Amino acid sequence: YKNHKIVKGNIAKLSAQSLASLKAKVATIPENATLVDENPEGGQCMDAPSSYVAVYVGDIEVRISLRAGCHDSQSYDGEATSVVSAMMGFVALAR
Repeated sequence: YKNHKIVKGNIAKLSAQSLASLKAKVATIPENATLVDENPEGGQCMDAPSSYVAVYVGDIEVRISLRAGCHDSQSYDGEATSVVSAMMGFVALAR
């Protein structure tokens, strides 16, 4: 997503070993992964942008990170934190 448009393309090429490692980490995330609000007592806001990171477990989209309403929520199930870190690195490369 760039300049309010969805842009498709390659941003990185992973080695076979790195891709296998990422797939193995995604495979540890259950379809009922739980998001934990990092600051549940914090204030809410309506004008901040929202974003999320999701993986697919079979055909089911599973959100493993969510930023919405000035709150950050993260899943700690399986290797979700490692997968989120990798995905955010890809996002940074795409900018």
